[in-house]
Amino acid sequence: MQRRVFALLVIVGIFACARDVAGPTQTTLRLSSQTLPPPPTADPAIAYASVTGKGFKVTYGLAVMNADGTNQTTIAATSVEALHPSWSPDGHSIAYHATYYGISRVDVSAVTGVPKASATVTLPITHLAFDIAWSPDASNPQIAYSEDQSNIGAPAGLYLAPATPVSPYTETLVYLGAPGNRMIWIAWNPQATRIAFIQRSINAAVDSLFVVDVATKSATFVRSFIRGVAGLSWSRTAPDRLALAVPLPNSSTFQPSILDLTTNALTNVPSGLFAKWSPDDSRLVYIASANSGVGPIYAVTLSTGAQVKLTTDGMEPEWRRNP
Repeated sequence: MQRRVFALLVIVGIFACARDVAGPTQTTLRLSSQTLPPPPTADPAIAYASVTGKGFKVTYGLAVMNADGTNQTTIAATSVEALHPSWSPDGHSIAYHATYYGISRVDVSAVTGVPKASATVTLPITHLAFDIAWSPDASNPQIAYSEDQSNIGAPAGLYLAPATPVSPYTETLVYLGAPGNRMIWIAWNPQATRIAFIQRSINAAVDSLFVVDVATKSATFVRSFIRGVAGLSWSRTAPDRLALAVPLPNSSTFQPSILDLTTNALTNVPSGLFAKWSPDDSRLVYIASANSGVGPIYAVTLSTGAQVKLTTDGMEPEWRRNP
């Protein structure tokens, strides 16, 4: 009987030790997982510049919304338009142009379904920024921006800058345009190896499309359009398609199109101004009509042509890269 009791105590002791050993291991795993950023949810999916009111009562901000237009939330108030909003590749941050010739970035999260902004910083760039675009390469967080020098006639550059205010803060010149030109509507290809942009001269009647190779810093002229191209967006899955709105001859209207870079062919699409691709390239988000760049935001499904109104007013919508 004593041997049975002793054996039972030994067995209970073994289970107790096993439980003690397993406990800290489970706790360690649970704590380590909490140190990682949570994976981004499907929404908020679209960032845009919000503009409310008129005249002296107008207010500006950086806003986000769900892919279906719900949950519209201004996450950052700005003194001027929050132009060119651009998502980080992991979907956790947005860079935007909301100070005169500067670049700001803000972290975005959804707390109980409500989008929140935090950690707003201004990047210490050393040139006057005009247009910006965040690189899709998550392993190398950097932002491309074009320099605004057209008003003084000096050469304008296309630069790569760190997406965080690190020290030392080193910028790289990728392309130097001719004096009196602006580089607008910057767009990365999905592999983050090339950047497309429109070069617009002060006096020229045409806009010129270029593509620059980031590694070699060599630019290739693609084609010209009537001056006034509105928006440029590189598709996320297909390697060589650009969405843009082309001005029509002798008209104040635009023809939304998709340009195939391999064939140089334009295909008309039922879209609008400043169009940007959805993560799977099945839809475009755009401004239907613009008064000084402000207008209702729509989304169109390209396979059916079905269009859905998302907001009454906004500017330059940008769809997040990850779904």
